[in-house]
Amino acid sequence: MQSRISRGFLFTRFTVMSRSTVSSTISAMPVALASLELLERNDFRGQTARIESELSTGLVSALDLDCVKEVRSLGAVGVIQLTGPADVEAIGAAAIERGVWVRPFRDLVYTMPPYVSTTEDIAAITSALVGSVAEVHGGRSRRRVVHGTTGKRSGAGPE
Repeated sequence: MQSRISRGFLFTRFTVMSRSTVSSTISAMPVALASLELLERNDFRGQTARIESELSTGLVSALDLDCVKEVRSLGAVGVIQLTGPADVEAIGAAAIERGVWVRPFRDLVYTMPPYVSTTEDIAAITSALVGSVAEVHGGRSRRRVVHGTTGKRSGAGPE
């Protein structure tokens, strides 16, 4: 199979690659194939569904913060969307203190845990994200109603 794939890279009329690019691509084939075999053998679809559910459950408490616009998860990606720009350095430092590395982007604080993450791993990650956002951006609590795996605030003010 590796030789069929590598021939596809080497012998097409659209292929324009340097010798080092071709060598690197061919060298990476066994790693790519091993990665695909691991995904098939370890029920990645089931793992991804479990992670999505656990991310949704773990991140939903962030909706209690004024600074949070929305919480969502899709597959093994969980996102806390803020109402304004994230303080990247401060959230990153707060998360590291909680044992998790995170790199916010614009108004998003997100995670993409590996498929092999345990339930305990996901709980630690979501707790660190919510705690870091609360510590850095704070805000008072609001009443919330959550719909599906996307948590959108539909209510405001104290309960």
